Amino acid sequence: MLADIDISARQRSLVAGLEEERLSATERRFDVGLRLSRHAELVAELTVASTEHPLHERFWCQRMVALYHAGRQAEPLAAYRAITGRLADQLGIDPGAELRTTHEAILRQTLGSPVAATA
Repeated sequence: MLADIDISARQRSLVAGLEEERLSATERRFDVGLRLSRHAELVAELTVASTEHPLHERFWCQRMVALYHAGRQAEPLAAYRAITGRLADQLGIDPGAELRTTHEAILRQTLGSPVAATA
């Protein structure tokens, strides 16, 4: 984003912190949408988010949940294969617990709908 702009280390740190906050807020917005059963509506946005941040496991997990609850049963499994392959190839790691648990629930067809948050 800011590759062509000469900024100090302090400014880079600030930008990185703000980007992390933006990603966290985006995750929370997706969580709310999933709790409100807006699965089909979120699929496109989650596909973009997981494409723009290809190693960000949370977006992939949310994408899998949205696809599953939108009735697109094969696609979350393909998404899981894509992220696990990417993690292995680029970082040499296995997927985290949330991705594994979501994948297993999809395979068993026991992934419940996200529960609406209460105040």
